[in-house]
Amino acid sequence: MSGNLWISASGMETRSWQISGLANDIANTDTPGFKAQLPVSGEAAPRAAYPGGVAGGPAAPGAVLAGGGVVPLSLRVDFSEGPLQHTGRPLDLAVVGNGLFALRDAAGATVYTRQGAFSVDAAGHLVDGAGRLLLGLGGKPLTLPAGATGVSVDRAGVVSALVGGRSQTVGHLGLAVPADPQGLTGAGPGVWRAGPAAGAVAMLSPGSGAAGHLAGGFLEQSNASLTTLLPSLLSAQRAYQMNARAFSVGLQVWNLANQLLA
Repeated sequence: MSGNLWISASGMETRSWQISGLANDIANTDTPGFKAQLPVSGEAAPRAAYPGGVAGGPAAPGAVLAGGGVVPLSLRVDFSEGPLQHTGRPLDLAVVGNGLFALRDAAGATVYTRQGAFSVDAAGHLVDGAGRLLLGLGGKPLTLPAGATGVSVDRAGVVSALVGGRSQTVGHLGLAVPADPQGLTGAGPGVWRAGPAAGAVAMLSPGSGAAGHLAGGFLEQSNASLTTLLPSLLSAQRAYQMNARAFSVGLQVWNLANQLLA
């Protein structure tokens, strides 16, 4: 097949990948703590292989880029802070800085998030909306004494509660800071796992290092903005349509040439 056809095909595949990523961002503009994912593409030299599996990019035979084309390079996560919304709930927490809340899921794995809506379960654990355990500085779940009431968390992560009518410190929340946040892999909207590419993950006290501090009674909202996303989506859709037209015209020319040579 003509190299021009492969170029158009690679453009359609890559723009489709971009559209999917942008549509996912748009669908999560109201998801607390969600971070926009920015699809990055680039040109490929002739005879380069189309990279399957790049941030969800489609797999394709190496010969698909016999004449060059456009390929997905990475799906970068925008970790900039989203706007804070005041809720007044003492266990609604927002991170002002780079840190992530560390959670332990039902399988015992550690995941990370910026979604800070927490509550106390029947066993006295601090948990998120999915029942995952919020971890303290030592990497262990934060657990309240029996009968504890009036739970609060200050900007430095100190967890306090009324126990027997007296206020006491019952734990210290930690914030996770991976060496390379772009090495995190998605585990759901606004939730990540730390693979080898993320490097070492430090558990820091809020207010120290790059972790940032906590804002109690606030929730961080999604940083995915329709103002930015919609123009990008329209641009990707138009690029897809142009590649589709070029492919259609090229295919007609290819078929006509085959008929003349037959």
